Amino acid sequence: DPAAVEKEQALLVRTPYERAALLYRMSHLAIVGKFSEAAGLIPTIQDLGVRTNAPALGSQTTKDLDVSKAVAGDCQASSEGIGSLNEAEIRLACGENERVAAFAEEVLKRPDLTADNTAVCRALFALAKHLPQQAIDVLSPLRSGRADTFAAPFRALAYMDLNKPKEAAIEFRKLVSHKSQSLDFQYARRRVQLARALAAAGNTAEAKKTYEAFFNLWKDADPGIPLMDAARKEYAALR
Repeated sequence: DPAAVEKEQALLVRTPYERAALLYRMSHLAIVGKFSEAAGLIPTIQDLGVRTNAPALGSQTTKDLDVSKAVAGDCQASSEGIGSLNEAEIRLACGENERVAAFAEEVLKRPDLTADNTAVCRALFALAKHLPQQAIDVLSPLRSGRADTFAAPFRALAYMDLNKPKEAAIEFRKLVSHKSQSLDFQYARRRVQLARALAAAGNTAEAKKTYEAFFNLWKDADPGIPLMDAARKEYAALR
């Protein structure tokens, strides 16, 4: 409920929780495709950064919003260096394979990298180099609990590259099946990815339902967003 979120946020102005409330509000707006409204919060967040001796808050938030736009298909929104595995996945979708491979190689040099992160970075590198089966192989140990969910998006991409949409759909479904995952900034894109996998697997009825769930989530989204435009065309083409 956007109105309820805004009401609660107003109660937290000038309190220790103001920063968290603003960032949550901005994240929520991006998740539902309301990027223009989210951008309107940037000046308030910049002012908060000044007041709380956190001058980098505004620039970091602007970068985060640009990454969210890239998730929605605006691949020109963010041109800064890749800062996380999630962002690397987005850059892969934007066709920036060399940047992604270089990022993965750099991360793999870190001495404190966990086994799970090592596996995902290796899979990311393999995907960037168009080696999907290699990505599947290195992710094989990550098959339980949080590790399985962590590996799921990369495993799903590999299956799609291998023309195995049924297996990809199983992985994408893990990323939208829990209510808490609706707070993920990639949640809307995950819905579309699942719909595409289901459609490619011949499960038209489920694909339509999944597209419709996405359209409902983005019913008030900004016009002209590439992800929405592509999804509408794909939905219309289903028979």
